[in-house]
Amino acid sequence: MALRKVALLLVIVVLAGLTVQAMRIITVAGFFPINQTHTYPEPERTQMSLPPMAERGDYAKLVVLYSDEDEGSRQLKDNVAGVVRMAKLNARFVNVEAPDVLPALAELDGGDVLVIATEQLHRLHGYQGVIDYVANGGKAAFLTRSHFMPFNDLVGIAVNRGHLASLSEGIQLVQPMFPGLDDIALATVTHATLDVDLRPGARPLAVSSDAEPLIWTHNYGRGEILYVNSTLLQLKQMRGLLLQCIAYLPDYFLSTIFNALVFNIDDFPAPFILGEHPKISPYYDMDTPTFFRQVWWPDTYNFVRRFNVRPTGLAMVTFNDDISSPLAEPSAIDLRQMLYFGRRLSEVGGELGLHGYNHQSLALEGQMRFEQYGYTPWESQATMEAGLGVLQDTLRDMFGNVGLYSYVPPSNIISQEGRLAI
Repeated sequence: MALRKVALLLVIVVLAGLTVQAMRIITVAGFFPINQTHTYPEPERTQMSLPPMAERGDYAKLVVLYSDEDEGSRQLKDNVAGVVRMAKLNARFVNVEAPDVLPALAELDGGDVLVIATEQLHRLHGYQGVIDYVANGGKAAFLTRSHFMPFNDLVGIAVNRGHLASLSEGIQLVQPMFPGLDDIALATVTHATLDVDLRPGARPLAVSSDAEPLIWTHNYGRGEILYVNSTLLQLKQMRGLLLQCIAYLPDYFLSTIFNALVFNIDDFPAPFILGEHPKISPYYDMDTPTFFRQVWWPDTYNFVRRFNVRPTGLAMVTFNDDISSPLAEPSAIDLRQMLYFGRRLSEVGGELGLHGYNHQSLALEGQMRFEQYGYTPWESQATMEAGLGVLQDTLRDMFGNVGLYSYVPPSNIISQEGRLAI
């Protein structure tokens, strides 16, 4: 009787194990669903009666004055162009030296904004027209500082001592400006500013870490300006703040906002270096792969579940320094680690992306400061392609023919040859 019970128990255990394994296979059978491509049937089309769309000219307009005479102005112009494209704004770009500056100002009305995206204001064709435009009720956003004295009264500067001898640090909002992020403070960013005293009517919106005025507004005549006493908006990561500076002046402003999060996990899935790590072993009493399995991944799993995150893992095959053919194939131990963590990533609905064959930026001799990063130049573009082929083949052997749509270069550095290799 006891033997029969034991046999029955064993059968139950085996069936339970098979069921669990089957469920795991079913769950992961579509590895990385985000990476899969699907074809959906064409939906039935219905006739709808819609009002005619407004012409582009009916929307609020921006006139952006720019210059190509210095690198900072070119960077700012490109950043404004990126914001205009992504926010779908109705903008016209005019070179400050062009004779059509004044005709462009004449096209603006009360809901429009003049955007000045250069410090080369001494080149401005008809600068008095800008002063008159604001005095008569216009709105102007100066997106960078400029040591141009004729505009001091217009922009609310009482004393302009020119450029500060050293760079300013940080930015702190002191008035509501960025809905949802009005407590924003960046301490580490550095930028160039003017040494100024503001007129009594100027209203600071942001200051530097040492309380230098960075962004303020000022009324002039019947109009209003916003002034950015900084080179901050030349930086691509400041595009959100740049958009808010343009949007701050009008009573109403409509733009598109991405309002989403891209969550990348660097070097993952990838083989973890065997053995102990001085930052891990003394505290957890375990080697590096065990730590990532038993501590780091459970914490990451709980995080992505709690905040409903779909992480993108940026995969690598090896941490070797191979840059010459023939490239080494991954070891069996490395492959097991990649497979294990790749399955875990898939189980949380993540996406599979690429980081590289190894952690060497895709660049040739002379194309980056290799010694600064501890990297080595690649032998050729063909060798880069061979390494990426090893990565692609490895991922397909493990997870099937999934689409690979994301690539992030090691240290965010890549050459033209590297782009072609990708």
